[in-house]
This record gives sequence, structure tokens and C-alpha cells, in this order.
Amino acid sequence: MLVAATPTFKQSEGVKSLKTSSLSGPTIVMILLTWVSLLVATLLVLIVRRMPGARAPPPPARDHGWVAKARRVLAWQVPPRRFFAYWCDGLSAGEALGVLLWFGLNAWWLGQLCSRSFANATSATKRLEKTAVAFGKMMAPNLMLLFLPVPHCSFITWGTGISRNALIRYHRWLGHGTIWVLNLHAILYYIAWGIQHEFWTELVAWGGKVNNLAGTIGWIFVLVLWITSLEKVRRRLYQLFFRCHIVCFLGFFLFSCCHYAQSYTYFVPGLLLYAADIVLRAGQLCNVTPVVAATVDEVAGTATLQLQADKCLDLKPLTEVWLSVPKISRWSMHPFSVADCSGSRLTLHVKRYGAFTKSLLEGLRDRSITAVRVVGPHGACDATLGCQLSPADSWLRYKSLLLIGGGVGVNALLSMLRSIAAQRAAGQHPGLPRRVRCVWAARSVREFHTLDAPLLLAATDPAGWLDLSLHVTGSSAPAIELSSNAGEAPAHLPKKGSSASFKGSDLASCDSSVKDPSEAETEDAQLLAPHAQRTASPFFWSMLRPVQPQTFGVAHIAAVNVLVVLGAFCAALLAASYNSQVVQWKGGMLFAVLLPAVGLGLPYAIAVFPVHALRYWRAARAVKQGADGCKAEMVTPYADNSALISNACSVDKCSVSLGDASLEVQQGRPDVEGLLRKAAAEAGPGNVVGVYAGGPPPLMTAVHLAVARLNGGACSGGAEGAYLELHKEAVEL
Repeated sequence: MLVAATPTFKQSEGVKSLKTSSLSGPTIVMILLTWVSLLVATLLVLIVRRMPGARAPPPPARDHGWVAKARRVLAWQVPPRRFFAYWCDGLSAGEALGVLLWFGLNAWWLGQLCSRSFANATSATKRLEKTAVAFGKMMAPNLMLLFLPVPHCSFITWGTGISRNALIRYHRWLGHGTIWVLNLHAILYYIAWGIQHEFWTELVAWGGKVNNLAGTIGWIFVLVLWITSLEKVRRRLYQLFFRCHIVCFLGFFLFSCCHYAQSYTYFVPGLLLYAADIVLRAGQLCNVTPVVAATVDEVAGTATLQLQADKCLDLKPLTEVWLSVPKISRWSMHPFSVADCSGSRLTLHVKRYGAFTKSLLEGLRDRSITAVRVVGPHGACDATLGCQLSPADSWLRYKSLLLIGGGVGVNALLSMLRSIAAQRAAGQHPGLPRRVRCVWAARSVREFHTLDAPLLLAATDPAGWLDLSLHVTGSSAPAIELSSNAGEAPAHLPKKGSSASFKGSDLASCDSSVKDPSEAETEDAQLLAPHAQRTASPFFWSMLRPVQPQTFGVAHIAAVNVLVVLGAFCAALLAASYNSQVVQWKGGMLFAVLLPAVGLGLPYAIAVFPVHALRYWRAARAVKQGADGCKAEMVTPYADNSALISNACSVDKCSVSLGDASLEVQQGRPDVEGLLRKAAAEAGPGNVVGVYAGGPPPLMTAVHLAVARLNGGACSGGAEGAYLELHKEAVEL
């Protein structure tokens, strides 16, 4: 009897386990409607962007036609403009429609949920609980929408041309709305428990289908994330904001799944695109890039550094990179706009604003920072797609340009000017703007030494295409308090020579114009052998290489996205097989752990790490064998400072000069509205002026409000001349 009963019991348990190993029908439907739809949209946009028509030159900007009128109406700034500029960096008519649509969607969904639930609710307390449940279910669409604007590379930026920096504004708006929905979900439950005199009993309940204590812990994580994300906290304590954002989100995700196991279906759709972005970034972070040249102005608190880029990395203006400096921190990353992307170099201008930039300037001056890790470039260019994420070469759409920059926020604008200057020098005049007016304001005249010869010569030519005006808004800049213990350079670097200097700007450098033969032979030998930076890379490799591309073709991007979705689905299927056999909070924890592990690990192990490892192995073998071109792949840190210094301008209190070319520096703040009026009047009615602004928030707000006033009503279009089309190029952390 016992022997016969045992296999029967095992067989029934096996059949039961097999039945519960698949996902439920509603979950499958949600995956098809969300996960698969996002993957299909990504693949379709990749295909469309690779078509020949997607690479055509941008159409010229016009002030007539129904498309131009529609864009003008959607870009019209809703009053009260000053309030919206302060509160949310402006609100256009198109954005207002989006906000109203979000409110309408949530209100409609709440009404549908409550109308179905109230039919069985016999008391006010029950209705209160049903309303709280409805707000919890409303988290599904809000959490999905919340994460869609976060990735640097997704079908949204590829398809719409809206940059990630602009989309982050919508992420903040959606974040505030989502948190308020979550607050109502929690608070209404607490009120209902209090009315029933079961507050503490329900609050500390750990177990059952819905884990209340886990939900409360997750809500606390969200409140901490919310407080540290406020603008005043974010600007003053950025590192606190950055760390709390990551830790609190992970805590919220984990305890939300413990609170209700199926809540993973709320998070995953919006996170799929971000997961692909993380996987691609992780591949770049394994690369270690040398600082090939750097100068530091200790008085102005500025530095210029150059990084070598791989020949496969097609660079264009209006891009940004994220730097991780292992010498300062192995985890913190900071964005910097690329000031020059010509040739095979990434040129960055850095100004001291906090602890990170102060340590960066000190390390560059002392040459203790020899290698960095780079993620990007992001923003305007993605060579893999053969197009730009912003409207392709958007500045080429205008015959007249007005660039307004402040401080180091002018870096993105300088990249545009240098690109135009390089194309004109190559004889590529057709399609370029006929007239470019650039206004650069800085607190110290010493910040203008980052101007180079081509721009200064173009600005000083009376018949040239560039009208450049420099404004100093402050008095003489105080000396920056950098650490004075300038240590000796590491033994594997060239010996430090005397600090190079030129009129008005004492730049700390490491240029040695005279070297004996033994030093030259040592440097050549170092070019042919891997350069050890064991603390700079998270992996076993340590050879310094140029900045590597993030992706290796459209097929590579498509494969990563497919594997992310496949990995997440396999993880959900695996976790679902255990979810019905364990306590609910344990099943939810399985979802929270397996989904990121498999969803990120599978594409990284198959499509990202092997590709970068193969490229590293080939580069190391070429260097070891002394093959042709290996010196271009292997660069000694601080080996090219002389070219960087010789190309910099000299500055004094009233002018910027280089050779015979000189440009006067004006005192005081520029008249933003006057500049816009002049540009609109010169272009004339019926034309469009491209206005690009980059700088601190007060400058950006002034440009934003002035453009809105001069453009007039939604349908008037440039009451005092040409229509002004504003592009904000500043990066806000």
C-alpha cells in the first residue's frame, strides 16, 4: 500500500508543479501589450533610421506651411510664463496637452476601477479601502511611463529627435505625479485602518497575499528618494541625491515586489529600455582611456583635457560624455559637454563647481590622474544609426544663428562653431549658416583662453561669417584653493618640465620640449607594451585604449534589446514557477532578484562582454607584436600637451589674442532681449532664426522668457521680425 501510494503522490505533485510553472493569462496579455510592443517599436525605428531617406540633409527651417504653424502652436509658451519658467523650466502648449492627457487618463482609470469596486462595498470604510486599492492599481501605467524618458538611447530619442536631457524634465514631472498616486494609495489605507482600530495590527502584518509592512518600507524609500530629488537638495548635495536615487529605487522595487508579487509587471515595461542602456554602458565602462593632454588654470579654476577616441567613433557636435575617474571615485560619474570633437580627440573644458571637479583639477595639474573611463558620447550623435538623435545637424537648417552661452555651458555651442569652421576650411560652404552671432558671458576673462585659432581668426575677420562678442560679468577672479602638494608624476610618465605659461594665463602643464634620447626610447617602448592601470578597470584588463564605441552596428543594438526582453521573460517564467509554492513575499523577492539578474546578465554575457573582450584581445596582440598602427591604439598619458598649449589664446583684462588676431572683451552682462530683437530684425519677417542657449539657469530662463515674448502669440509668429526657434543645450543634473 505504501509503495503504491508514493508514486501516485509524486505524480500528482509533478502535474501540479507543471501547471503552476507558467504565467497566468492576464500576465501573458500584459507582457504582449507592453514588453513586446516596446521591442517591436525599437526594431522598427532602427529599420526606418537605416533607410537612405533618414540620412538626407535636414530640410531648411521655414516660417510658413501647416507643419511650421503646427510646431509653432505646440511650442507656444503658456502663461503665466515667469511662474512656469521658475516652477518647471517653462510649459509649452504641447507639454500642457500632455499633462492634461496624463490627468485625464488617471481620472478615467480611477473612475472605472472605483465604479466596479463600489458595487460590492456596503460601507464608507469599505469604499475607502476600495479607493486605496484603485490608486494602487493606477501605479501600473504611471510606473511604465515613468522610466521611458530615462535611457540615453531608445526609440523615443531616435524617432522623435527629442534629446535625453529634454526628456529628463518629463521624467521629473511623471515622478512627482506617480509619487502622489502612491501617497494616496498608502494614506487612504492608513486612514481606513485607523477607522477600523486596526492600524498597528495591519501595519506590522508580514505575510499573506499582500505584505503591508513591506509596502510601508517601500513607501518610506520613495519618500526619501522624493525629498533628495528636490531641486534645492539636488543642486547643493548632488552626491547625496545620486546615491539616494539608486539605493532608494532599488529598495522601492524590492519591497514593492514583497508587498505584492505581481507588481513587477508595473515596473518592467518602462525599465526594459533602460536595461538595454545599462548593458551597453557597462561594456564601455570596462575600457580605460588615457588623458593625452591637459592644462589647468588655477586662478580661474578651469581645465582643458583631451581624450583620444577610437577611429570607429564618429563624433559630431552637441554631444556629452560621462566620466568616471577611478582616482577620485570608482562609482561616481559626471556629465561633461564635448567642446571639440574634430579629428580623433574629445576636448572637454571643466570648471570647478564642487568636490569632484576640484579633485579633478588637482589631479590633472599634478598628473596623478592618468586614466578615466568614458560612457558616451550621448546626445546629438549616434554614428551607429547613421543619424543624430537631435534633429540631424539641426543648426544647418538655419541661414541665421544666434548662440548665447555662459561659463562652461558654452562648450556645446563651441562644438557647433568649431564644426562649422572646419567645414568652411574644407570648402564645404553650401548648406552652412550664412551668419552666426555668438555671445559668450563669463565671470572671469581667463575663461576665454579656451578659444582657439580658427574661431578667433573667423571672429576678427570683418567679412567673416562669425560675429563673436565676449562679456565679463564679474571682477577679477579669486585664486582657486587647490591643494598645494603637487606630487611628482609616476615613473612611467614623461618627466614633468617647467610649467608652460603665456600672457595672462598661467597654465599648469606637463609639457617637456627637450628630452634626451633615453627618455624618448623609454616612451616608445611604453607605446608598444600594455600600460598598467590595475585600479582603473573593473575587469582583469588594464591596457589604456582610446574611447571605444558603445555599440557596433544596428544588429548589435537590436540583439541587445531582444536579449533584454528574452532574459526578463525567462526570469519571470522561472520566478512564477516558485511563486505559487512559497509565501507571497518570498515569491515577490524572487521576481525582484531574478528579473534584473537575468534581464541584464543574459545580454551582457552574450552580446556585450564578448565583443569588448575580442576587441581588447586584438588590440593587445597588435601592441605586443608591434603591428602597424599600434601606436595609434596605444597612447602615453600627457604625451601631447604642446599642441594643446600652443593652440590656446592669450588673455588680459580687456582682450583675447593669438598672434596678430585680437578680440576685445566687454564689461557687464549682455542684453539678451536686445540681441534677440536684433537677430530677428536682421533676418526679417518670414524667416526663422535658430537660437541655441547653454549656461547657468538664470541665463537660460532669461533667454527662454525673451524668446517667448518676442515670438508673440501662438499664431502670430515673430511679431518684430523672424520667428525665433529656441534650442536649450545646457545639461542640468
